[in-house]
Amino acid sequence: QNPGCIGALRNVLCWQNFPKCSDQDVSLPLCGSSCEYFYTECRYLPSEGDGHHDPCRSASVEANGLFGTGAPGPDQRLGNASVVCESTEAQVDAIDDAAAARGP
Repeated sequence: QNPGCIGALRNVLCWQNFPKCSDQDVSLPLCGSSCEYFYTECRYLPSEGDGHHDPCRSASVEANGLFGTGAPGPDQRLGNASVVCESTEAQVDAIDDAAAARGP
């Protein structure tokens, strides 16, 4: 059992299916940092070269879709964390803390 992985999976599924919207009411893509966090929490090994997970690379997402679904398309892309995700970092941390407290 891996509660961290379960929480990370729950979060990325929620964020992908119910994305945040910009001030212009446009859906924002899933953050690249959320992809990395999922793979880290679920104990996938990162690339030895730079420590990132290959499925979270733009080229991989463009070719294979998010999380290797085999369904690439315009809605299958990752956002830049410095632009999209920093404003909700505290909320994400609170969600993770709550999930860890609940346990499996």
